[in-house]
Amino acid sequence: MSEFYAHPKMADGHLNKCKDCTKADIKAYRESYPERELETRLKACSKNPTHKNANMAVDAALRCGRLEKPERCQGCGRSGQETRLSAHHFDYTQPLNVIWLCAACHRPIDKIRAFVDSGRSWDEWKHERYVRDGKVKRALKFYKESGREKVNHKSVI
Repeated sequence: MSEFYAHPKMADGHLNKCKDCTKADIKAYRESYPERELETRLKACSKNPTHKNANMAVDAALRCGRLEKPERCQGCGRSGQETRLSAHHFDYTQPLNVIWLCAACHRPIDKIRAFVDSGRSWDEWKHERYVRDGKVKRALKFYKESGREKVNHKSVI
């Protein structure tokens, strides 16, 4: 019985297919109807806008062709063959509104977003070495040019 999922509506309390068959059926269904999976992911993201739900929506959009991953990082221009590109969300309530960044560009932008979201002032920034670093300056410039977030750049750059 451990090879079958529990299902309270069945007579014996278990699903009538083994776990491996159920997983194969679900995988085949997702591959057959990628738009439905995307709709499901977008609904989940609208109810609970988290990092995980937004990333799952991006993955579903890539599979069904609604999004395409570019060949280069949109922050520094490095090739996707040199480094792995990942989607950066400015707002998790809009899961398909992303930019594609390499890890070197993504990390400082996420640090800046976390800092801005915390509501602290730039005077409280404890890691000044990151502010003087060229990567963070580039990330701040990118944020400023994108117009997505309002950041007090004058005290940083």
